[in-house]
Amino acid sequence: MRTVGSSREKTWPRVRTKGIDLICKTGFERMNLRKLAKESGIQVGSLYNYFSSKDEFLYKVICEIMSDLLATIEEAIEGTSNPVERLRIYVRTMVVWHCERRKEAYVSHNELKSLPKAGYNEVRSLRKRFEIILGDIVEKGCASGDFTVACRPVTVVAILNMLTSISEWYRPSGALRVELIVDTYEKLIGNMLLLKHQ
Repeated sequence: MRTVGSSREKTWPRVRTKGIDLICKTGFERMNLRKLAKESGIQVGSLYNYFSSKDEFLYKVICEIMSDLLATIEEAIEGTSNPVERLRIYVRTMVVWHCERRKEAYVSHNELKSLPKAGYNEVRSLRKRFEIILGDIVEKGCASGDFTVACRPVTVVAILNMLTSISEWYRPSGALRVELIVDTYEKLIGNMLLLKHQ
């Protein structure tokens, strides 16, 4: 039976948020759909209006998380062709997102292993986009003379690992402000690329 006042537009975001919370608390393997339905305030059967299985729920959530972040980055860097500015925008966007969306970051990074093979391969393609965008920025910065790196592929992977690991150690209640982390990462990554415009 459908809960009075519910709608797909309101219900799915709530289900997604509650599911992410549960995965962060218990891990995906221990999360169950009955608990998810209860936390979301809907009947268990209503969940199947949004996904057909627990595995599909995880796949859908991770795809949405990554697609949303990719869209944010692509929209943010669209306004400039300057590789120095594009790098700073990329770094800022990734730092702020990984600080403010720690639960989403945890699920998208740590629960990949729980995806079935087909879903895992598709998500890997999405993850590759982050590397491609950053790689393009570095390549164009090297071509313009703004960056100098010994090995671009290794440098790009190192930068991505720095950025995606933030959610593992950052705590909102800690002493480090997000702006300080942004500034620090901009300088660190600039030094890695021997950025001339610092």
